[in-house]
Amino acid sequence: MTIGEFWGHVTTLCNIYDGRVSGGPRSPHHNRILGGVANSFHLVGLAADLVLRDWHDIAALVTTADRLGIRVIDEVLEKGHLHLQPK
Repeated sequence: MTIGEFWGHVTTLCNIYDGRVSGGPRSPHHNRILGGVANSFHLVGLAADLVLRDWHDIAALVTTADRLGIRVIDEVLEKGHLHLQPK
């Protein structure tokens, strides 16, 4: 999946599920400050952290994301967002 395809899919998910991106591409320095893993998809522009207006839509979002080739990692309780990256 290209960076453009990924961000197009993220935009689609935001539009359908009333979400907003709270985190995206990062520099290695910024990634370290945030406690990100060394091989984070954020470092290559292929990760987004997503916050939803209505958290009851998570299951539907995960199904749609899966169809788009996106893996959703639920970090809502720990970090307050869903982490998205290519499968």
